[in-house]
Amino acid sequence: MEEQDAPARAGESPEPTTRDEENSMAATPEVPRVAWTHIEECSKHTRGADLIESLVQENRAQSEDDLEKNPARGVVCFSSKTFRKLAIDLLEETDFVLEVGCAHGMCSREIVRRVKSPAHFIGIDTAKLCIRTCMRDLPDHNFRGIDVLTEWWMVADEVKELTAAPDVRRRVVFLDIGGNREFETVVAMVRFLAVKFRFHLIVIKSEQLYEKALETNGFDAARWAQLEAEARTRFADIDGSAAASKSRPTRAPRRQNHLGVEFCAFHNFDAAGCKRRSAEISNSGYVCDRDHDHCHNCGKFGHRALDCEFPNMDPSALDMLMAADPTFQASASPSPPPTAASS
Repeated sequence: MEEQDAPARAGESPEPTTRDEENSMAATPEVPRVAWTHIEECSKHTRGADLIESLVQENRAQSEDDLEKNPARGVVCFSSKTFRKLAIDLLEETDFVLEVGCAHGMCSREIVRRVKSPAHFIGIDTAKLCIRTCMRDLPDHNFRGIDVLTEWWMVADEVKELTAAPDVRRRVVFLDIGGNREFETVVAMVRFLAVKFRFHLIVIKSEQLYEKALETNGFDAARWAQLEAEARTRFADIDGSAAASKSRPTRAPRRQNHLGVEFCAFHNFDAAGCKRRSAEISNSGYVCDRDHDHCHNCGKFGHRALDCEFPNMDPSALDMLMAADPTFQASASPSPPPTAASS
């Protein structure tokens, strides 16, 4: 696999980005190489501490030319605690960090303490409630409520400009798009960001991807290519439709109930349901704050989209039903959104 030129440096004017260019998910052979490692409970185990130290020393020993020509580094972890510790231990003030899946900003706080200025950070999440929380708690920093896979064009030019600054040495991604999310989604996101953002380091919190790493004691190039092939097979027919949402809840259109709370796509479209619906079943300690009481398709109380008699209801039709009958979704009060607990 061949390397592409790095994003424009200081003094260069990046080409403007079009929506079609940035939303394109066509396969490309020019995907940057990534050297992977997996790490867990790094604060307690010697192996974890040694790995972190070796990554830190490796980064400091590399010149800018080395960063561009050598494979990027990828680190996979299982828990939120380790994810935040990696932000503390691995980041340098000259890093530019793109945090994908910033949620309520628990890891964002550690990232912005490490980087030089607010211009060295962008946090992204699809949940508007999370973005509002982050903007309230970290008002000087940049947070965007977008879907990276479909709306990258909205931040592409800004990212190019910020990473071209002379005080930015390394491009870093912190990725947590749901710790229990299927590994294919995470692998697809890594490929997308490798092409669009061309990171030097990516740190991923993913329970399923970590378990995949344990199966083969890490990822060599052949194993990662196999995971990418599985991801492409799974998502080959994804078109954003209701039927597609059943195989990939993350592509379900975002809708809200009558109180303005987003429906949980995993509760509605995953046969196993949302694994973070309550503190009793959440492994990470983070509790999903979305609506688990109403149908994502029709808005009615008491059933999921998987069981809905209106599987292809248009959002505008749902809006009209709500306008005509304010009690349409209010046949029972939704559970109050839980508060996020740190893991």
